Amino acid sequence: MSLKDLAIKDIYWSGEDNLLKDFYIPCLKESIIYDRAVGFFNSSILKYISDGLYQFINNNGKIRLITNVHLTETDKEKMKEGYSTRDIIKKNITKEVDDLLKDKEKANVKNLAWLIKNDRLDIRICLRDNNSLFKDDAIYHEKFGIFKDKEDNILTFMGSINESMHGWMYNEESFQVSYSWENAFGNRVSSMLDRFKKLWNGTAKKIKTYNFPEALKNKIIKHSPSEPINKIESNKYIINNTEPKVKEKKFDFKPRKCQKNAYLEFKKHNKILFQMSTGSGKTLASLYSINKKDDWEFLLILVPTKELVEQWEADIKIFFENTFLIKAMSDYGNWKSDLMDVIEAKIPFKTIVISTYVSASSDFSMDKWKRINNEQFALIADEAHNLGGNQTKKLLNLDPKYRIGLSATPKRNFDDEGTQEIVNFFNNNNYTYTIKEAIQDGYLVEYYYYVYPVFLTDLEWAEYKKITKEIKKISFLKDKEVNGGYNSLQHKYLKRSKILKTAENKLNNFFEIIKDIPKDNRILIYADSKDHLSDYANELEKVNRDYFIYTGDKDTKSERPAILKQFKLGSRKILLAINCLDEGIDIPVCDSAIFISSSTSKRQFIQRRGRVLRKSPGKNRAYLYDYLVVPPVDYLNDDIKIAKQIIKKEYQRINIISDDAINGVETQNKLDNYLDKLGLGLLQF
Repeated sequence: MSLKDLAIKDIYWSGEDNLLKDFYIPCLKESIIYDRAVGFFNSSILKYISDGLYQFINNNGKIRLITNVHLTETDKEKMKEGYSTRDIIKKNITKEVDDLLKDKEKANVKNLAWLIKNDRLDIRICLRDNNSLFKDDAIYHEKFGIFKDKEDNILTFMGSINESMHGWMYNEESFQVSYSWENAFGNRVSSMLDRFKKLWNGTAKKIKTYNFPEALKNKIIKHSPSEPINKIESNKYIINNTEPKVKEKKFDFKPRKCQKNAYLEFKKHNKILFQMSTGSGKTLASLYSINKKDDWEFLLILVPTKELVEQWEADIKIFFENTFLIKAMSDYGNWKSDLMDVIEAKIPFKTIVISTYVSASSDFSMDKWKRINNEQFALIADEAHNLGGNQTKKLLNLDPKYRIGLSATPKRNFDDEGTQEIVNFFNNNNYTYTIKEAIQDGYLVEYYYYVYPVFLTDLEWAEYKKITKEIKKISFLKDKEVNGGYNSLQHKYLKRSKILKTAENKLNNFFEIIKDIPKDNRILIYADSKDHLSDYANELEKVNRDYFIYTGDKDTKSERPAILKQFKLGSRKILLAINCLDEGIDIPVCDSAIFISSSTSKRQFIQRRGRVLRKSPGKNRAYLYDYLVVPPVDYLNDDIKIAKQIIKKEYQRINIISDDAINGVETQNKLDNYLDKLGLGLLQF
C-alpha cells in the first residue's frame, strides 16, 4: 500500500473524526518521511501512535521536527542585553529534557531516545527574530505536517493541531489535507514543502532556526533501548476518542471532628477561610471538603514554597489517586505545556494543579486561569495571607466557585488593606479552630513556656528611638504614596523590629537557655537572617554542640530533605533556621524551640509555636523559650512612652503563648513582677 491508497478526507474535525485512528496512524504506517512544524511538541503522543511508529521505523522512516521553545520574560531581557540565544535555548530545553527523563522507563521516552540515537529523529528550534521577539510576545506557532511514502507520494496537512497527546486526542481541533497526486492541490503541497525547507535551513523570513543542543541529545540517547518498543496504548477512551472517566478509589480517611466541622461550614458557604491551628490537619480538612463536591473539574492549589508542592502531592493521593496532576513550578519543565494542553482542551478530565504563588501569579498562568469556567473551578490557598502580596494580589481577581483558604491567621503585617482583600475574597466566612482546642482534643502536645528578659544596649536603644521618631514623621504625611513615603514607612517598621529581633544581649544570654534543655531534646532555633544565624552557630561550636543550618537558599535545595531527615533521626539535635520553616514544613520530632528572632507578627509566632507542638511517637511535652526585650534602665523620662510601646508589643505575643501553656500563669507573674520593679509594669501604662 501507499499514501495514495488510504481513504483520506479533505478536512478533519476532532468532534467528528478519530484523528489518530482515522488519519495519523495510517499515514505514519505508509510513510518513510514525516516532517512536522509545530508551536509545541510533547513526547506523550508517541505512546499512542506506537503501532504506526513501529511500522514507520521498519520502513526506515525519518522524522524532522521543528518546534518552539518557551522563553520567560527574564530570557527575553537577557537576549536584549546580548546574552547568547543558543545558551538561553539550551537552558530552557535542559529543564524539559530533565523532566522528560523522570519518565525514562516509559515506552514513549525510550522510543524517543531510540529515534534520536539511530538518526531517525532530528529536531530544530525556531524563534521569531530579534525584531519581532519582543513585540506582543510574538512566538513561532505554525502547525503543519508532511508525509511522504516510498513512491514519492506526498500528503500535507495544516490546521490548529499541535504534536501532543492533548492536541491529537482531546482538544477541539481541525486541519485541511492536500495530496500531491491531485492536481488541484499541487501548488499548496509545493508551497508547504518549500516553507518547511526554509524553516529547516534557516532561510525563512523573520525566523531564526537553531539546532537541538548536542549535549542534550546525548543525554537522551543514554536511555535508548537496543530496539524500539512496540507497545500499543489500549485505553478504551483513546481508541474511541472519548474522555477518560476516572473512578477514584474509596479513600481510607477518617476525619477528625474539627475537619468534619470545617467541611460543614464550607458546605454552607462554598467560600471560606479555615483558620485552624498548625498541626490540626487543615490540609486534609480542605481536601476532604473539596472531595465532597463533585461538580468541579479543575482544582488549583496554591502553596508558598517548592517543598510544600511535594508535601501536598502526598496528601492529594489520599483522596485523588487517579486524578491528573500538574506540579506548576520551575523544577518541572513540562508543566506549562501540560497546563496549556488541558486548558486548550477545555479541561477534558478532572485536573489538579499544585502551584507556588510565584508560578501561579505569572502572566502565563493568569492567562490560563482566566480561561477556566468558574463553575468548574475550585481553589485552595495554603498560607492564604500570601494572596495579599504585590505580585500575588492579582489572583484575587479570579472567581472560582469553590474557595478554601488555609491560615492560622490571614492577617498581613503592616497591610490592613491586603488583609481585608483576602477576607473579602472568601466572602468574610471562616471556620476557627484554636491551638487551645487542638491541645484539648489531643492533636497537639501540651507545652511549657519560658521567657528571658534581656536589655537593649545603649546603641540599640538610641537607634530604636531614632527610627521611631522617623516613623512618626512619615505617618503624618497626608499622602504616604508621595516620594515613596508608604514604602519608606514599611522599611522603617522592618528596620526597627530587626533591632528587637537581633538584640545583642540575646546572644549573651543564649547559653543560659541551652544548658536548661536536656541534651537528648531536638531543638529548633529561629534566627532572623543568615548572618544572625551564624553568630549562634559560632557559639554552639565553642561548646562542641553539633547542628544543622536550614536557610532555604536555592543552592542548598538538594540538601534540605537530607537535613530534615537527619534531624528527625537525631544525628544532630539542633536545627538553626530562619523564616523558611514558618510555612508548612513538618518536623514533629522537634520538642524544644528557642525564639531568638521573636516576632510581633501574630501569624508568625502562632505558626512557629504550632510547628513545635505537633505530635510524634514518644513526645508528650514541648518546651518553648522566648525573650522579652527591655530598654536600658537609665532611659530618660521623655523616652518612657517609647519604652512602654516596646513592652506592650512584646507582651502581645507573650500573653497569647503563655495563655495556653502549662506554666503560663507562673511565667506571666514572674514577668509582671520584673517589669513592675523597672517601672514598666502593664498596670502602670
